[in-house]
Amino acid sequence: MRTLRGSIGLAYVSHNWGLAGRVLKVILKSIGPVSSLFNSKDNTMKTCATCKEQLPIEAFGNLKDTKDGLARRCKTCLNESNRASKARRPEGHKAQQRVSWLLRNYGITVEDYDKMVVSQGDRCGCCGKSDKGYRRGYWCVDHCHTTMRVRGLLCGSCNKAIGQLGDTKEGVQKALDYLTL
Repeated sequence: MRTLRGSIGLAYVSHNWGLAGRVLKVILKSIGPVSSLFNSKDNTMKTCATCKEQLPIEAFGNLKDTKDGLARRCKTCLNESNRASKARRPEGHKAQQRVSWLLRNYGITVEDYDKMVVSQGDRCGCCGKSDKGYRRGYWCVDHCHTTMRVRGLLCGSCNKAIGQLGDTKEGVQKALDYLTL
């Protein structure tokens, strides 16, 4: 809701209305937003946008993006909506995120990823270990950063090492030369 103070503008009132404007400005500053004077509802109740019931404000979650700092839907309606959303996606939100992440970042599908796992024998393409490393149970997708071509799947340690060596044969060769000193 707009306040009388905001819609008229205190500078306009005090400048163009003379003494009466200055008095009105002092009054408006002291009482705060005028819209609160005309709000017949008390501030302990709120109407849910989904079920349209008048509920106590404790029934709503916090949401800093709204004017009153409360969610538009009550917690009950929000929970029902979340349950329905999960029922529509039995594989879960994380699985859907993984599908879109592989496609967006590497241009491969989950089926392509699974084929690479099988072709590498569920082992790292670099060191041959079966430990996947730090990536929450998934192999790291190794790819060329200039062409975006996928090279294979690596464990977390090998992925970090190749990245630190600049993703180049020269970087790896320099490290190999150093180790043979």
